[in-house]
Amino acid sequence: MLVCLLLVFHMRYSLSWENRRFVNKYFNENFDDFKNTSIFIRGGDSAGHLVLFIGCDMKHNKGLYTIVFDDKKNEIVSTDTHLMLDSSGLDKTAINRLAVRFMKYNLNCLAVDSNGNVDARTEYSERPVLIRFSDKKYITGAYKDWRKLKGLWYENTNQ
Repeated sequence: MLVCLLLVFHMRYSLSWENRRFVNKYFNENFDDFKNTSIFIRGGDSAGHLVLFIGCDMKHNKGLYTIVFDDKKNEIVSTDTHLMLDSSGLDKTAINRLAVRFMKYNLNCLAVDSNGNVDARTEYSERPVLIRFSDKKYITGAYKDWRKLKGLWYENTNQ
C-alpha cells in the first residue's frame, strides 16, 4: 500500500515538475501562429517515427491532417490528408512549419483556441493539464480550482 502511495505521489510530482519547467521556459512564448489549431502525438509508425495529428481551422478543413515525423533528424518524413473530408484550402507549408515548431516544445499535445488560450500537455492526458489563459475573464467554472503557476499559467491538480 505504501509503495502505491509513493508511486502516485512521484507521478504527480513529476508531472507538476514538468509543467513548471515548461512554463518557466516558455512563459512569454507567442503561440498566436497556433490559433485554432491542435497538434498531438498519436503514436508511432513501424519505423519508430512519431505520428502527429493536426486539427486546424475546423470550420473549413474537416478532419485531421497527419504528419509522420522523424524526431531524431527533426524532419517531416511524410504527410497525409486521408482523414480530412476537405483539404482544398489547407496551407500545408504553414502547418508543416507549425509541426516542426511544436516538436521543439517537447509536448504531447498543444491546442490554442480562437481566443488565444493555450492548452499544453507535457505527457499524454485526455483532459487539459496546463493552460495559459489569454485573459483572466476566461478563468471560469472548473478552472477556478486549478493551481496558478505563474502569470496566467494554471495547472490542473485533479489528475
